[in-house]
Amino acid sequence: EARLRTLLDSVHSVLFETDDRLCWTYLSPAWAGLTGSAVEGTLGAGLLEGVHDDDRARTGEQLGGLARRERAYCHHEFRHRTAAGGWRWLELRARAIVDASDHLLGIAGTLTDVTERVVAFEAAFVNELRYRSITESATDAMITSDPAGHILLWNRAAERIFGWSEAEAIGKPLGLIIPGRHHAAHAAGHARVREGGEHRLIGRTVEVEAVRRD
Repeated sequence: EARLRTLLDSVHSVLFETDDRLCWTYLSPAWAGLTGSAVEGTLGAGLLEGVHDDDRARTGEQLGGLARRERAYCHHEFRHRTAAGGWRWLELRARAIVDASDHLLGIAGTLTDVTERVVAFEAAFVNELRYRSITESATDAMITSDPAGHILLWNRAAERIFGWSEAEAIGKPLGLIIPGRHHAAHAAGHARVREGGEHRLIGRTVEVEAVRRD
């Protein structure tokens, strides 16, 4: 028993069980660190009680499907209130517990704090929207490529100036808009930079020829 207690104390994810009404019957010690609430004061409460209003219906639907045996496994993320009044994003993985007659006894699984990952994803998404807004409203063509020279970004101004749509340009080599007589020089310069050589154009404004679709 002491060995099991030591093991449970060292697990960062919360191990849990509920009864058939989805009320907590067991929570491992990690619960207190994750939510700031004592385990003893939480047992008996409903699993959905601390779930954010905007997530409660969907979470209830996921757990209800598990309880009704419509699915064998549940993997779901939701926000849960902390004792301090804040919110943590939790990743739930759970299975139904049944008796010998296949009657539901409850559910059991783990809860893992994924707040940092979710917040980082949301920040990246907002930055992507902001970046997209800037590039799409620019009057100059904005084009970027990967290390192999394939086009990654092609904004609306590029569509207007060069005549290729974004769908047509993405993934194509930059040679799409480079005059044929300059292909060799462009390829040599690109190879030099890719291999760690001198960047001769960064920080400079230069005029170059480019090719339109027509």
